Parts: sequence; structure tokens; C-alpha cells
Amino acid sequence: MAELGWTVKELNLDDWKLPLMITCSGRFKNKACQPDLSNLAKVTMDAIEEVTNLNDRDFRWHDGTVEYGEPPVLWIKIEESE
Repeated sequence: MAELGWTVKELNLDDWKLPLMITCSGRFKNKACQPDLSNLAKVTMDAIEEVTNLNDRDFRWHDGTVEYGEPPVLWIKIEESE
């Protein structure tokens, strides 16, 4: 959460159009190691809310793509509304 928070803080999201569209995708070692991406929503949106002071009611969560391989990684994409 802390690493995500500091990365997001640099984006200056206060100037973006709300709601923010947040998409989480990932690459996992195998299906057994794959979390449900929706379960990551709360911790991800809480981290963004904490550093931006934007209320998470102004966030829209989307599960992204899942792939398998090494190294495992999560990608979090934040976009402003059109």
C-alpha cells in the first residue's frame, strides 16, 4: 500500500476528472497463485484515497487481464473520466 500510495501521489490526481477508473491486471506464477482481482480493490482504493484525500466513492474498479508466467507482477492503471 505504501509503495502504491507514493507512486500515485506523484500523479497529482486532484486535477483529474472524476470518477477515476482503476483497472488491476496481473501476471501470476500459475492459477493456484492467482488472487481474485476484485479482492484487491479495497486495499488499492484505500491506498489511493489515503494519499490523495479523494473519496473512494469517486473510484470505479475494473478487473483487468490475467496472464501466467514469471515474474509475478500487478499492473494498476488509473484513468480520469472522459
